[in-house]
Amino acid sequence: MLTLKSGNTRASGTVIEFSINKTYSMKNQIQKIGSISILLLMLFIASCTTNDSDLPSPTDARDKYIGTWSCAENSSKSGASTFDVVLRKNVNDDNQILIDNFYLLGSTHYAVVTKSGNSLTLSTQSISGNTVQGSGSIAGDTKINLSYSVNDGSGAAADNCTAILTKR
Repeated sequence: MLTLKSGNTRASGTVIEFSINKTYSMKNQIQKIGSISILLLMLFIASCTTNDSDLPSPTDARDKYIGTWSCAENSSKSGASTFDVVLRKNVNDDNQILIDNFYLLGSTHYAVVTKSGNSLTLSTQSISGNTVQGSGSIAGDTKINLSYSVNDGSGAAADNCTAILTKR
C-alpha cells in the first residue's frame, strides 16, 4: 500500500510524505523457503545415487581358468597318462595360476604358472623334490598346452613332458 500526503511547511513550501506498507505473511515466506530447500535437497540426493549396473565390475582375467581340468600328459619316461588337475588363483600374485596335482605328484603339490596374455611360464621351481621348468600357451577358454621338463635330482636325464589340459 502506498500513501501520499501533501502539506505545507513553515519555511520551504510543500512537503510530500509517503510510506510504503508491505504486507508479507511470515507463513508464506517459510513455506517458499522450505519448498525450495526440499527441492534442492532432492536434486542433490538424486545426483549422488548410483546405479549398480553403471559401476564397473571387478574382474580377474584368471577366473575363466579356475577349476578342474583333465590333463593328458605325455612323458618321455613313463609314456601317456591322463589325470585331473585343479587350477586356482595365486592370491599373492594377480598374474599367477597354481596347478594342483602337477605331474601327478598329488593334490597337495602344485606348480606356479605365470600368465602373460596367452603365454604361460613355469619358472624353475621345486615341487616335491623335483625341479620343474617349462612354458605353455592358452588356446581358448577350455584348452591349455604345456611343455616342461622334470628333474628328480637322481642324476638321470630329465623327464620331458607335454600336456594338454582340457577344462571339465
